Amino acid sequence: FDIDVRQLRNKFLRIQQQIHPDSFSHNTNGDQIYAQQQSSLANKAYATLKEPLSRANYMLDLLGASVHETESLDEPELLMEVMEARELLEDAQTEDEIQDLKSQNDARIKEAVDGLSKAFQSQDLEKAKTLAIELQYWIRIQNVIRDWVAGHPIVADHV
Repeated sequence: FDIDVRQLRNKFLRIQQQIHPDSFSHNTNGDQIYAQQQSSLANKAYATLKEPLSRANYMLDLLGASVHETESLDEPELLMEVMEARELLEDAQTEDEIQDLKSQNDARIKEAVDGLSKAFQSQDLEKAKTLAIELQYWIRIQNVIRDWVAGHPIVADHV
């Protein structure tokens, strides 16, 4: 689960240099189509692996413990914490308030990612699955924070 994202990016860029479809634009024997397919696969792999949530979900899929989009946690304390975070976002009026909420949420995300690392290291797939679902909630809050604009209503589906 733990990867060096900078190293991943460097490897991705090297692969893309080798397989980019523009490098095969003068070939007529199907090489460009093959390069397009390979480039698309490399893009998808990079997008999946660079983010902790998609990486965790991918690993869980590979290990037979998939997280389904409709799954939620049966942890009332966590759900209450998520609801409180959303209410604070809805009530936020200033950049300072949003910055405080962002700092709190960043800490929650880090805690979940650190927990995922430990769960995968110990091969505790149930714990990893639970933490992946939890991380989904915090990523949704992160997206709302990122899109926040003073004076505009909060739009947060399923947070």
